[in-house]
Amino acid sequence: MNFPIIDEEKCVGCGICADACPKNVIEIVENVAKAVRIKDCDGCQVCAESCPNDAIRMQEI
Repeated sequence: MNFPIIDEEKCVGCGICADACPKNVIEIVENVAKAVRIKDCDGCQVCAESCPNDAIRMQEI
């Protein structure tokens, strides 16, 4: 299963990924996206596809 890995250097904290995630896995914490409910992630990749800065990649963990 793939899970989101967020590059904090690229993330601008816009919240687009958090809004796009159907499982509410991602939240903006201190102006950076964080995968706070990783156990709820189903690997759909919507967050990564929605990120305008390519700050999210999916990785098997």
